[in-house]
Amino acid sequence: MLKASGLVVIKNLLVAVSTIILVALASNNLSSQDLIVISVFILFLNLQNALFDGLFGLHLLSLSTQVSSALIVKQFKYMLIVPFLTSLLFWLYMRLFVSYLLDDLFYISVFSFFIFISGVVSNSVTNVYCNQNDKALYFLLDIFMLICSVLFVFYESDSLICYMLPFVFRSLGTFFLYTFLSFKKVKNRIVYSDDKLISGRFFASTVLSVSRDSLMPLVIGMLLGPNILVLMRIFNTIVSAPGLLANSMNKVVVRYLSQDKLNSQIILGRYRVFLIAMSSGYLLLWFFGDGELVRLLFSDKFDIESNLYLFLSLGLFCFFWPFGQVVIVDSLNNGDSHIYLKMSVVWTAAALVNFLVLYYTSFEVYMICFGLIQIINLLLYFRFFISDKRV
Repeated sequence: MLKASGLVVIKNLLVAVSTIILVALASNNLSSQDLIVISVFILFLNLQNALFDGLFGLHLLSLSTQVSSALIVKQFKYMLIVPFLTSLLFWLYMRLFVSYLLDDLFYISVFSFFIFISGVVSNSVTNVYCNQNDKALYFLLDIFMLICSVLFVFYESDSLICYMLPFVFRSLGTFFLYTFLSFKKVKNRIVYSDDKLISGRFFASTVLSVSRDSLMPLVIGMLLGPNILVLMRIFNTIVSAPGLLANSMNKVVVRYLSQDKLNSQIILGRYRVFLIAMSSGYLLLWFFGDGELVRLLFSDKFDIESNLYLFLSLGLFCFFWPFGQVVIVDSLNNGDSHIYLKMSVVWTAAALVNFLVLYYTSFEVYMICFGLIQIINLLLYFRFFISDKRV
């Protein structure tokens, strides 16, 4: 069997691919109203998972497995409170700004509550156990259930609720790991007062990240209409798939670095090469697929004037984003929340500029601007990674 770290990488690769598949199927088979529901649901799921990870999860990466596994048990009540609040906000947003059918929305919101719980549990468990091979079976179960649920959507592609199933099934294995294994083993373990349950700076950084990645699109949906929100969801699905994988791979690399501090620079260098190669391959896939691939996956829901805007933006993103990931991994490995916060402030300012571009110009100009600001990743790389290593 593969090591747990390898399974985590495979799982998150499948999560990235399955998200593209689900959005593509929804674009082709669901009504515009149902497609808006899925788009908003994904935004709230990402919002909750990111915020919870920032407050309760990211700082666990720099702690020992024993301490971090004890801390996630102490987070139990928050794993219930946070999903409840998120599902309530999801219901309110859909009720106020999308005017979805009230009865259907109630059942969808209740189901989303369980999806949100499984999401925060899975994120926390992955942070702690992603390199422990005796836990690999649980990550393998995640992969198996995710594949089965995505295949099921192919046969029930006209049912909205079926599109939500993969988001819960992709976390069942790690959910079991938390409820039946972690809690049993560490519920009586003492957590000393200097072991923090929460992380202020990492949370502040994540709040900024969520503001630009989830809240801004929701505001745009309020100001410019839900159709522009769907366009942004499809565009972000296309350009952010490598980043979604890298965000989870980062945790695996950080756990690996903690076991081999002496070779950290070599490992980070190899990781950067891997990210560049993966990013280049992803870009070539869309380049040779041309506009036909966009139309095949997203039908007429992504009707932009020219695919040139999309491919130029995607090219700039794929070229520059790996440099930013290396800085993130280095800061997490060192537990350096200061750098993490500084990076988040810079990117939030850039996202605000891009928000104004979309509001006052057009979606095509927004896409180009999104690609151009990715050069910030290279600047951050030289500022916080290269320069610090020369000191």
